[in-house]
Amino acid sequence: MEDGSDGFLYCQQCGSQDDGIRATVVDDAEMPLSREVLEQDGRDEEIQRLREEITHKDYNLSVADSTIQDLNDKLHQALETTAAYEGMDVKLQRARKKLIKRGKDLVDIKTALVISKDEYSNAMAQIALLKADVDYRKAKVKFLKGKLKILRQEHQEK
Repeated sequence: MEDGSDGFLYCQQCGSQDDGIRATVVDDAEMPLSREVLEQDGRDEEIQRLREEITHKDYNLSVADSTIQDLNDKLHQALETTAAYEGMDVKLQRARKKLIKRGKDLVDIKTALVISKDEYSNAMAQIALLKADVDYRKAKVKFLKGKLKILRQEHQEK
């Protein structure tokens, strides 16, 4: 009910006048608070407390949503980084395979060098043998020339 300007009470919903009951203005201090008014004040306080709690929880949800978004962004960055590392790992594996192949090639080259070195050593030994044979033959020729010279002298003396 609402107090009209004419002193009658009117319904707040439909606007009808309430059976001619006139409103009288009473000082709130003189009127004792009724049980309904006290209950309404308690409900108002409870509603206010619940509103504050909802506001606080809404803020916490906003902070949590923000945190979830940040974590989601970090997760995407981590996934991108992981994908990049996996790509690098594939590249490293390829490079490792190339190095292993080159290492095998180097081992083959080293083996070929060792074989070539052995062949070189064998060739040098054969050259030394041939030089020794040449020196021997030169010495034999010299000996035979000396012997021939002696034989000629003997033949001339006779």
